[in-house]
Amino acid sequence: MEYSLKRLLIYTNKEEKEEFGLPEDVLRVFYGLFITSKVRFPYSNASFTQVFNEVFYILSCIHVDKNSAEHVSQYLNSTIILPHNEEIFIKPDERECMYDEMERVEYNKQQSFLVQRYIFSFVWMALSMYKNPPEHVHYFLVGLEAVFKSDNNPYYDEFKSYRKSHPVKIDQPFIIRPRLDIRIMQRSVEEWKEVTLDFDRKAVSSIVCRFVDEEDRRMLVDEIKRVLADANEDPNSSPKVSMVSHRLKANNAFLDDILKQKEEEEKQAVELEQAVEQSKEERIKELEGQVSDLKDEKKNLEHERDNWKRKYELLIRQINERNRKIQEKRLPIEFRDLPGMEIINQLSQAGLIKIHRRQITSDAFEEILEWKGSKKLFGYFVERVADELSLRKSGKSGNIIWEPFMQAFINAERLRHEAASAISAMKKKGALMPDGADKIEDAIEYAEGIAAQYKN
Repeated sequence: MEYSLKRLLIYTNKEEKEEFGLPEDVLRVFYGLFITSKVRFPYSNASFTQVFNEVFYILSCIHVDKNSAEHVSQYLNSTIILPHNEEIFIKPDERECMYDEMERVEYNKQQSFLVQRYIFSFVWMALSMYKNPPEHVHYFLVGLEAVFKSDNNPYYDEFKSYRKSHPVKIDQPFIIRPRLDIRIMQRSVEEWKEVTLDFDRKAVSSIVCRFVDEEDRRMLVDEIKRVLADANEDPNSSPKVSMVSHRLKANNAFLDDILKQKEEEEKQAVELEQAVEQSKEERIKELEGQVSDLKDEKKNLEHERDNWKRKYELLIRQINERNRKIQEKRLPIEFRDLPGMEIINQLSQAGLIKIHRRQITSDAFEEILEWKGSKKLFGYFVERVADELSLRKSGKSGNIIWEPFMQAFINAERLRHEAASAISAMKKKGALMPDGADKIEDAIEYAEGIAAQYKN
C-alpha cells in the first residue's frame, strides 16, 4: 500500500486500537458505533484499526493545516486508502454481466461517496468530543456539519443520534507524533519540494519538530540534507528563497540549528521535569510535616473532646440526679398547716420564697419551694421557723431538724452549709442579724395571729 510523503511525515499507522491513545470510555464508544454501522459501509471487510488510521490521519492533517476550515470540501474529496477487493465496486447481481463503462463509473462514484462520508462521520464525531480544540479545528467542525446537512450524508443522523446518547468528552489535546518510516527515504526531490513548499524553513522546521524520537529526528534531517544535495542546492551557499512561499529556504546550517534547538529544548524539558519532581518531593515532605502536625492536633483535640465529653456526661448525671431529687421533694406537713403555711405565703409575697406548682394528675397539683433570699438569711429563716414549728430534737442539744426544710426547698442542699454557719454565727453575743430578717419576723408574727384566730 503506497502512502504519500505528506502522510508519512504527519502520521504513522497504528497496529492495535489501544495505540490511538484514546480514553477507555471514548474508545468503547467508537468501537461500539463501528461494530453496529460497518454493515452499511462499502468496505465491510475493513477492520476498526484500518478505518481509524484513516480517521486519525485526516484529524492530523486538519490540526496541522491552520486554514483547514476554509477547505472542508477539498478534505471531503481527499483519497481514502483502505484495503479492499476491487469487486466491491461491482453490483453483486451484475458481476457476471457486461454493462457499459458509464454505469460502472457512476456506481463507483456512489460507492466512493459512501466511503468518504463514513470516514468523515467518524472524523466529525471525534472533533465533537474534544473539549478545547484549536480555533481552526473548531471551525472545521462547524463547516463539516454544514456540509453534512446539505449533501444527504446517509450516516450523519445515525452518528448524531449515537453521539447524543454517548456524551463522552476528550480532555487531552490532539498530539501529532509520527515515527520515521523507511518509506520516507529515497523519495524524489519533487515530492519533498511539494510537502516543504520548496524547502521553506518554517515548513521544514514544522516537519522535523513533529518527530519526538531523537534518533528519528537526526535521520530525517540527514535525509533532507541528501535531498537538498540532489536538488543541486549548495549546502554552504547563502540562504535562497523558496519559489512557493517566497521565504528563506532551509540549508545544512539551518537544519543543524533545528537539531541543536530541539536538543536544548529537550534538555530544558528534562531539567524542568526534574525541578518539578524535586519541587513535588519537597512539597510532599512539607505536606507530610503538616499531616504529622495535624495528626498531633487531632489527637489533642480528641483528648480535649473526650475531657469535655466526660464533663458533659458528669453534668448530665448531676442534672439528672438533681431532677430526681427535685421530683422526690414534697412539701412536708409542717408547711401545709398553720402557722407554717401562712409563713410561706407571707414570705412568698415578700419575694423571699418562690412557690413552684407541678401537675401530678389531670386535676391535682403539688407545691415545692425555692429560696430566693441570701444563704445567711435562709439560716435565719430555718433558725426561727424551727423554733416556731417545734422542729428541734429533744434533749439538751436541741438541734434543728433539717429534714422538713430539705424536703420542702429544691435548693436546700446548696444553701444548707452556709446557712448552718450563719446560724452558729448569730448565736454569738453581739451578732448582727442578716438583711431581710425583719421580713421573716413579720411573716412569723402574722402567721401566729392567723393561727390564733383559727384556734379560737
